[in-house]
Amino acid sequence: MTSRAAVAQSGQVIVASRCFTVFTVGQCAYAPTMAAAPEGVDERIRAAYATGDLTGLGALLAADARWGDDSHPNRCRGRDDVLRTFSDWLGHGVTAEVLDTDTGPLGVACRLRVHWADPADRPRGIEFFHVFMLRDGLIAEIRRYNDVRSAKRAITKA
Repeated sequence: MTSRAAVAQSGQVIVASRCFTVFTVGQCAYAPTMAAAPEGVDERIRAAYATGDLTGLGALLAADARWGDDSHPNRCRGRDDVLRTFSDWLGHGVTAEVLDTDTGPLGVACRLRVHWADPADRPRGIEFFHVFMLRDGLIAEIRRYNDVRSAKRAITKA
């Protein structure tokens, strides 16, 4: 669903402190509606990363939360599985800093800087995005993206 805005060209519009990309078609411009992620969920995710708060993260996860492709050997299926993976990483000295967040109608994108304890893990990348796809206000899926465009598309387009 989209809302109409009276703008002369494609660009970005700031509405209630949220920035939307506007697409012009003929004389009308369309932007995603403001059905954004629940208020403060981005800050709760940031806080969980900053403090290693697994209880806080667990409160944000749906019982059937997913992380990773079905074919990935370390995929997570369910809240407990996701929390166990985060706990294992923390136990091995891995930390992640949330550099910035962006919210959209489908979820929250977090740009991360990961500090791998084991140098052998560094080829995984040190800066990338975790996208938290939301369903009924809870994280239903965690996806990794390597570029901002893909991460933002995931939280704004169904």
